[in-house]
Amino acid sequence: MRFEKTGTYRLYISSSRVTIGKFYGKDIKYMEGISNIVEFEIVPPDKVWQQKKLAESINILDSMWQEKELRGACETLRYLGTEAAAAEMVRRSTGLEGKDKTCTFDFSMGLHGSPHRKFIINEMERKMSDPEFPVSPTFFRDLSLLSFFLHNPQKFPAWGDEGAQAEINKLQKLREDEVIRIARLLAVAVKNKKPAAYLTSAYTLFSFRASVDRTPADGIVIDDTLITAFSNLPAEKQNTVLIYYWDQFKMPKMLPILRNIYARLEGPGQADQNLELRGSVLQRIYELAPAEGRNLIMAEIRRPETRVKDETLTLLTDKEIPEIEGLLLKRATGPGEADARRGLFLLERYGTPKASKVLQAAYKDRIGNMECALQQSLINYFLKHEPEEGSKMVGAALDVRKQTECYKTVFEDFNPKYWSKAVEEVTVSYLNDENIGIVKEIVEALERFASADVKERLWQRLEKLSAFPENDIAAKTKGYGSRSQPSNTLEMTLVSALAHSPSWKLTEAEFSKLAGLCVTKECREWVGALLPKSDQKTVR
Repeated sequence: MRFEKTGTYRLYISSSRVTIGKFYGKDIKYMEGISNIVEFEIVPPDKVWQQKKLAESINILDSMWQEKELRGACETLRYLGTEAAAAEMVRRSTGLEGKDKTCTFDFSMGLHGSPHRKFIINEMERKMSDPEFPVSPTFFRDLSLLSFFLHNPQKFPAWGDEGAQAEINKLQKLREDEVIRIARLLAVAVKNKKPAAYLTSAYTLFSFRASVDRTPADGIVIDDTLITAFSNLPAEKQNTVLIYYWDQFKMPKMLPILRNIYARLEGPGQADQNLELRGSVLQRIYELAPAEGRNLIMAEIRRPETRVKDETLTLLTDKEIPEIEGLLLKRATGPGEADARRGLFLLERYGTPKASKVLQAAYKDRIGNMECALQQSLINYFLKHEPEEGSKMVGAALDVRKQTECYKTVFEDFNPKYWSKAVEEVTVSYLNDENIGIVKEIVEALERFASADVKERLWQRLEKLSAFPENDIAAKTKGYGSRSQPSNTLEMTLVSALAHSPSWKLTEAEFSKLAGLCVTKECREWVGALLPKSDQKTVR
């Protein structure tokens, strides 16, 4: 809200988002809250006072480092509402570390809230062409948004209005057009930037396409100048480009740059640093030069120290790599927990069935008494190569509940390709476990992976829950998790599994049966909402 005319005003606020009682839960109640009335007068601006406050703020920003004083100066410029204040905010919107960055939020909001929008856009475009001005992603975003709203002052339609989606799509297209227009201006300007401003501006140009959904790069050519800029970016920003903007850079001429970065990361003291960047570089080298990349990844696997994330080492297309199995077994069965975790993780990915006897001997009776990630890799290896033995390990992991809490997460990141009939039989056997949390975990896994053979067992479990004596209703509705919401209850978990499993589709009669077994009103309403409107009356 902005007042643009002088005068006396009376203001109050109403909101229907005020709640009575707990914010979560079935007993939540809404009410309309109305504030008291505030009366105030807006007088004409005092230009002498405005100039004085502007000068004071600039002096503080140029000379002081105290957080409180800096914040006050930032806010003064934000709310002063003059062209001179707007120009000062534009000048200081560099995004660089230091006092200007302290004010980034206030300056961004101030530019959006200023009544001098056209002046600000012209000033920002002028600064973008300044060879010494670094164009940050925030500056780019603010300029493109301000320009879009200047040329498209109409309000976005409300959701649900007739034709709203078509109008929103149209405005989104216009928004993307403006982003691309500003990016093209920056692509020209960045080539004339001086070194201090060049890297920030080039990085902003790399990242602009995160705001649009188009390919290719709409006229923004990644040339040798920008590739050189990439090679000089800080490690964190290089990693961001390689992860999120790689489509713009995926070209053979990037190989020498990637090799140089990788070689630089070989230096002293680098082993424990830049894990993410080294991994991203390896991945991109592997994509551009598969043979070279494979050799580098194999070398990383053989290294005694961890220099990349384990996931990077699984990128190779080989199904099995017998030549490294001995090394991985030595690590997996050795005394070091970190080496064991890494060895088992890679054995799951590249190991052969021949390793099973050694692993069985080394980890006999240790399920439920080991670190969770280590245990999961061990189970996954056996599910992959010896499903019967792996299924027994799944059962053991669910049974042992005292030494660790790994039993709670057996299916949290379960790989669907390891699901089998044997795993299914073991899993179903825990449907009547006395631990509601375990049952809920089991039901969630069955919803995602189980065959149609399990459908009747889920019906039986829901019927058993529904048949509890009335004084045990808490057991039916008790939440399992951080918040007691209906969606966290065993009841809703069972209902969801029956309604959503991809292995079957319930009939209308089955939906009615499902609603009849619901204990809570929330459950019945939820089931009713899944039916066509003509059938919803049957589950009320």
